[in-house]
Amino acid sequence: MAKHEWTEDDVAAVVVNPFYAVNFEANLCLEHPTLVSKEEWVRANLRLMEELGTERWLYRLLEILETGGPSNPEEGGDGPAGFGPLPSRQQRRLQQRRQAKRAST
Repeated sequence: MAKHEWTEDDVAAVVVNPFYAVNFEANLCLEHPTLVSKEEWVRANLRLMEELGTERWLYRLLEILETGGPSNPEEGGDGPAGFGPLPSRQQRRLQQRRQAKRAST
């Protein structure tokens, strides 16, 4: 078996990937409509990084990936502000089964 020599790009690809730091919330892995373009998302998050600081922004991103978003009790739900409550685990499983069934047909 040939031994793979790690390059700087290989290491960077692992370091930048949050998959190696947290388990993603299943709800974030479901197919969904996008609300903004990638370019808009990047520009908005560059501004947010400036406001929050890079370290705090990164911790918040990891929290969102793990939990689906910070809770916001002021909005009357468990989900991110303005988006209402997150679906329950049972609802997410049902959504996943429906999507798997659609994909297999």
